[in-house]
Amino acid sequence: MMRRIARAPWELLKRAFGWLVLFEARNKLLLAPSAVRLRRFENTETTRLAAVLVRPPPHASPP
Repeated sequence: MMRRIARAPWELLKRAFGWLVLFEARNKLLLAPSAVRLRRFENTETTRLAAVLVRPPPHASPP
């Protein structure tokens, strides 16, 4: 009985929005901190690689 009461809000939201939307929202909330860390790491790595790599010269136009 208690489980049914506890699940009632979830079931109502699931009927209103669908389970996929609810799980996407849940994942965004739970995974937000790791996404921010990953974004910072990728930005740092891109900046580092851009400084290390030599840019190729522009293509010469054909004669």
